[in-house]
Amino acid sequence: MCGYWFSTTDNISDLAIKNMQLRGPEGTAFLHNSFGYFAHSLLNTIGSAHAQPLKCSNGYLLYNGSTYNSLPDNDAEWLSYQLDDKPETFVEVIKSLQGEYSITYVTDKHIMFCVDQFATRNLYFYYNPVDRIFAISSTVDSILTLYPSATKVEENKIYIIDKQDFELQIQVNTEWNLLQNVNNYDKVFEHFETAVKVRHVPEITTYLLSGGFDIGVIACCAQKYFNQINCVTKVTGREDVDVMAKRIQTHKSKIDPQDDSKFQSTVDDIFESSRLGIVKSSSASALASILHNHFTPFQQKICVTGIGGDELYSDYQLDKDEGRIGKIIGKWPMDLQIVFPWHTYFGTNLLKQVYRSDTICGHYGIESRYPLLDQRLFQSWLNTTVALKNRSYKDWMRCYMIEHDYPISDKKVGFTT
Repeated sequence: MCGYWFSTTDNISDLAIKNMQLRGPEGTAFLHNSFGYFAHSLLNTIGSAHAQPLKCSNGYLLYNGSTYNSLPDNDAEWLSYQLDDKPETFVEVIKSLQGEYSITYVTDKHIMFCVDQFATRNLYFYYNPVDRIFAISSTVDSILTLYPSATKVEENKIYIIDKQDFELQIQVNTEWNLLQNVNNYDKVFEHFETAVKVRHVPEITTYLLSGGFDIGVIACCAQKYFNQINCVTKVTGREDVDVMAKRIQTHKSKIDPQDDSKFQSTVDDIFESSRLGIVKSSSASALASILHNHFTPFQQKICVTGIGGDELYSDYQLDKDEGRIGKIIGKWPMDLQIVFPWHTYFGTNLLKQVYRSDTICGHYGIESRYPLLDQRLFQSWLNTTVALKNRSYKDWMRCYMIEHDYPISDKKVGFTT
């Protein structure tokens, strides 16, 4: 979970440096040249560490997150080798990436930036075409300490500024194929297992465990391939007791104390600076408690969660998700284009979940990873037939866990009370 800054006109403020360094506790680097002002704080989780900005053949790269195209090499270094001075090359590379990321690439002719298809990494910018001013940062306060406004980089979009006229062009990253014609889960299971495996790094990865489907299917897969995984859970008292007990026993999971109240003031401070307290929710203090008690003391760098399961694969359908309103009321339709994208709808907004996760994990210098948001997994699931989608609640997850004899509960339970 790195943090970074670039501006054409101004160096990063001292306050912003402090907050950025929380995201990247392993080293901070600064650079000022004819392109502008760069700053980067590092949290390295893939391959050997490389300080940023990374000098490419035709520009400078700032990168936050993890992409899995280059394994086992360092992903940032691999990216730097792929880029040249052409915007079309940048677009081609971005469209090929699998993972969670935010990227800014500056050449003598262009400024190019984006986040992944689900905006799992926060990124904010200020753009003034009249005065030819541009700034971009992983943290919103970095922008607002120097500029009058900040705009969040949107999911699934690629932004390109031509320095000659300072005009901004925006194009779509992935055009999802919504055809539903595959009558099996072969590709879904293949891409799901790959998504889990590439996000696991031995010794530094911990999974958040609950009694639900989303993290359950991930933990089931991780246990299959890595034998014993680090898990931590919060027992709220509302889960299926037998299922929860079996899962805790299977993974030898640690249990975090239920009282999160002592972390509330920390969470309040974090979201006050982020200017979007509306996404805070009770799960923010629960996550802060887990990270403080079970990640930082044991040098865990990667937090794997089940975010995306509800938002992409169920849309809070009526039979399981009381009180939440989605686009899909009941069953998946025969034609997905009439409801897509459902994960951006106000009652099921995935962006709130990943914003909250990235903000809290970033404060503790932990990288969040989301196997259920894997691009290839989602695409392969989109292509399954409507009959499969509607056979049961989160049917592909159910089938996977049954196939691996993993304890399942149909009881829908939130992360916290």
